[in-house]
Formats: sequence, C-alpha cells, structure tokens
Amino acid sequence: MLSVEAIDLHYGAAQALRAVSLEAKAGEIDGKKYDGVSYTASLVVDVQLPAGYHLNPAAPQRYRVTIESGRERLAVGNADMTARSGDAAYQLGKTDKALRLPLVLPLRPTAAGAAELRVSLTLYYCREDNTGTCRIKTLVWRAPVEVTAGTGTAQEIKLQGKVEGQ
Repeated sequence: MLSVEAIDLHYGAAQALRAVSLEAKAGEIDGKKYDGVSYTASLVVDVQLPAGYHLNPAAPQRYRVTIESGRERLAVGNADMTARSGDAAYQLGKTDKALRLPLVLPLRPTAAGAAELRVSLTLYYCREDNTGTCRIKTLVWRAPVEVTAGTGTAQEIKLQGKVEGQ
C-alpha cells in the first residue's frame, strides 16, 4: 500500500499520515455527497477569516488544485474523475457560490515518490452585518509531499491559512 507524507513548510518536518481506507464510506466532498467513492486520501484546505466576517454567498468562490510535479505518483479527484484523459487527474478546480470551508477534496496516491501540489483559493468575504465593502483574497500554497510505500494508506493533507483583518 501507499501512504502520503505531508511536509510541514514552517518546521521542515515530514509526517507520515495515519492509515485509513475511505473507500465505500458515504460523505461530503467538495459540497457533493459521495457514496462508495474510491479514494485513499483527502486534501483539506481551511482558511480563518477575520473576526466578524463571512464568505459572501452571492460571490463566486474559486479553487484550483494542480499536481505540479509527481503526476505519476499522485492524482486529484476520485477514480471516476481521474480515469478521464488529459489533465483531469492532475488538476481540479471549481467556481462555486456555495463553497464552504473547510474545503475537502479527494486525492489518490498511485506510486511511491515525491510530488508537489499547488493550491489556489480565491475568497470573497464581507462583514457579518453586511455593511461596508466586501473584500477579495487569493491564497496560494505550494505543498511538497512524499508518497511512500508503507503499511497503510493516506488520510489527509491539511493546508491552513488566515486572512488578517484591516
């Protein structure tokens, strides 16, 4: 089996992710319900908005996940999504007014070795009382990961961000 090690860019440490099989469990990924989806890892993107702010439900929130390197080792999306030809297994993106945080997306390790994810997330957020000007923030992460042959499968890679108030 393969597992994924996330590399903490702040501390420079690698951490093997605990073995969990997510196959055949119902759940919600990317705002959609999946039942019996075959994936072995997930990418969780969470952003803390400033106190007193919320995502604007009328604005098009946007994300894109790209496997920058190691495409032969890691794929984004579930088995049905990654079976398509072209870049379907290496890119996943969406513009959606109903996007909620944390964003949870399926990953599938396919072979041992290094890979790198690039994740961008554009958020439109407003004050809770809906007065004043709404704001736009784009966050971008580059996350090196190591897919390793081990005794378990991957669980999740978590990317976190914080939008500071002004």
